[in-house]
Amino acid sequence: MKRKPQAPVTIPAKQIKHINYSGLKGRIVHVPANKKTKRDLIFVAGQHSSHERMYPFAEFLADYANVYMIDVPGFGGMKSFKAIGKKITYDNYADYLYTVLKTQRLNKNLIFFGTSLGGQFITRMLQKHPDTQKWSLAFIGSVSFIAAKDFYIKQPYRFMLEWFARLSITKPGLLFTKIWRNRLVIPLMLSFFARFKKKMRLGDAEKRRKHLQMEKHLWTTNDAETHGRSAVMFFNEDLRTYSDELIHVSAHNILTKDDQYFNYKEVNKSFRDVFDQYTPHYLSWSVHMPSMIEDKAEVAKMIEPKIIDAIFEAEGWKK
Repeated sequence: MKRKPQAPVTIPAKQIKHINYSGLKGRIVHVPANKKTKRDLIFVAGQHSSHERMYPFAEFLADYANVYMIDVPGFGGMKSFKAIGKKITYDNYADYLYTVLKTQRLNKNLIFFGTSLGGQFITRMLQKHPDTQKWSLAFIGSVSFIAAKDFYIKQPYRFMLEWFARLSITKPGLLFTKIWRNRLVIPLMLSFFARFKKKMRLGDAEKRRKHLQMEKHLWTTNDAETHGRSAVMFFNEDLRTYSDELIHVSAHNILTKDDQYFNYKEVNKSFRDVFDQYTPHYLSWSVHMPSMIEDKAEVAKMIEPKIIDAIFEAEGWKK
């Protein structure tokens, strides 16, 4: 077996618990809170992610709760739904999360925290399995969204992204993806595209090297077909149409007005159509999400503690 590029972040083995969902093997990373609390934070990352990429976020959030980072099929090294004969749909992700939480007995005093697409998976679970609303203290999104209309990507670039996503899930597309993800080819491809990706031009030479290393890890770890089908899904679907009932959970979303993908005004409208309580919070990020986050201290510069403190104050929680 060819060895996949390693992420420039290592998670302590004692924090990793292996799970099995109908034959799909995944991981839950448990980062205990830095002080005693009954709150458990369920962290679900978005597309093009892994526990290694998001681990510094978990360390940061452990100042507020016990953090459980949950793998989702097709991302972070976990095989896709296709491996067990299921389609890549919001409903299947909702059922998966619901099952994992129940089997792990994570069903009270929960703060749901979803980044980008991970927020959609959580939202759909709250819709489809309304008993999870009773488990929840609140939902916190980080650059999360609800509907296809929330995207702010000008044409023809949006058309090209969606066309490429659709092409990538065809047999020729999957073959091409397999070729360019080859360990000899991928450094050349990523070095070329880095010239057009703002997040990969941030920082000094060492930081850019780690960005490149993380991108190699992500592109070779995440399932190609899941990546493409999930993109087609979020470019076309609208969770507002999945249920007529509002979600009775207090929702917050941490946004950046400089996000290159989303129109935060449309995002806010969509959230208010789905949740009965919603509050947006704004940061000064310059990108949707950096590839490489060094450590907890760097996360604190992005998600300022005062934002989390404001959410805790609004919910009446003690830090």
